Amino acid sequence: MAGARSDGTIYLYFPMPFAKHAHVEITNRGGQTFLGAWARVGSRPFPYPFDTVGTFATTYRDGPSVPGADLTLLDTSGSGKVVGVVLSESRAACGPQCNVRGYLEGNERVLVDGARTPVVLGTGTEDFFNGGFYFFEGPFALPTHGNVAHEADSAVDATSAYRFFVSDPIPFRNHVRLSLQHGPSDDIDVQAATLVYYYRQPRTRLLSSDAFVVGDATGESAHHYHLTNPTWSGSFTGTFEGELDSQASTSTGRAHKGSSFFVLNVDPVNQGVVLRRLLNQTTVAQRATVLVDGVAVGDWLTPGGNAWHPWREEDFAIPASFTSGKSSLSIEIRFVSSNVDWNEFRYEALSQVP
Repeated sequence: MAGARSDGTIYLYFPMPFAKHAHVEITNRGGQTFLGAWARVGSRPFPYPFDTVGTFATTYRDGPSVPGADLTLLDTSGSGKVVGVVLSESRAACGPQCNVRGYLEGNERVLVDGARTPVVLGTGTEDFFNGGFYFFEGPFALPTHGNVAHEADSAVDATSAYRFFVSDPIPFRNHVRLSLQHGPSDDIDVQAATLVYYYRQPRTRLLSSDAFVVGDATGESAHHYHLTNPTWSGSFTGTFEGELDSQASTSTGRAHKGSSFFVLNVDPVNQGVVLRRLLNQTTVAQRATVLVDGVAVGDWLTPGGNAWHPWREEDFAIPASFTSGKSSLSIEIRFVSSNVDWNEFRYEALSQVP
């Protein structure tokens, strides 16, 4: 989608939709005069409604890392999808006794649509760019990903890599944050230059319509909450995975092996509703059937768990056929027989809007 040919020609093939006017400009940011530049731009009519697409955008960041904080690659509101990342990262030499490439131990973390649990939580920088073991086979370049450069000498270790999300873009409907650790605990100082490609519309397509905390008497009463066959109630303190893994928070909640019932307000012009639950994922493999206005929508399954960072927010999509034209939804969460109970600390309804 982007790159450079052997003759020095650089290219960018990402489509760039525009409704009425486009201005393309190439700026020389270097210190030397550049002669002999040429460019070719192709265009064709766009046969679809323009509000069905986002405009092409990039975010470039360049500078030193901050100890204890991720590198922020992208943090933007609106709706759209992330389609590519380019990274150049370097650290000063640290002597023969240290892990020189330890800065590649950093994980990527992606938060979307206001949820505090990452939708993408990686295992290492080189893994994010579809490599492995600190790119031990050396530089390479493939159509969707590559490690195009590695510089290693007595003064510095530097890596450049890219990944294009052609078949697996990261969608967002009201917000996206993409960050990357520098070292396993943001503990290795680096210089980093990052570029993110994405498509974006400024308007939000997912709105928070209603929410309440389970165990809070006022919230439960306002949302007509009740349950059958309770197994636990109280408060719990924990941390989330990802960037929030050092920030403990507390909430009241309940667990059951029966059913919980509540009513949530939604936008009547919705095109579907996302039901978000805060849960304690120390209890693994929770499962329940979700009913809306007495009709079963499907099973909500939480696979696996995490005893170290037990807080989790996860979403259950309710199709428009169950929600369209309604201003409120009566919801039942019906426990499905298993060895573990179902716990719930907070519910939120997010309306998908045109």
